[in-house]
Amino acid sequence: MPNSVFSRVRPAIPVLLVIAGLALLSAAAWLFAVPAGLAVAGVSCFVLEWRITGGSNP
Repeated sequence: MPNSVFSRVRPAIPVLLVIAGLALLSAAAWLFAVPAGLAVAGVSCFVLEWRITGGSNP
């Protein structure tokens, strides 16, 4: 039973790591300066959208 749960969660791990990394990068930029935080948050949104859609154009 635990093996089946892990096999279902395993494909999501790379995306979760990307989300966590971009969130930490954005938080660090917010601590540096507000414009830097806004810029990194915007870029993070674009990267997440690209990652979720697989890099294809709509």
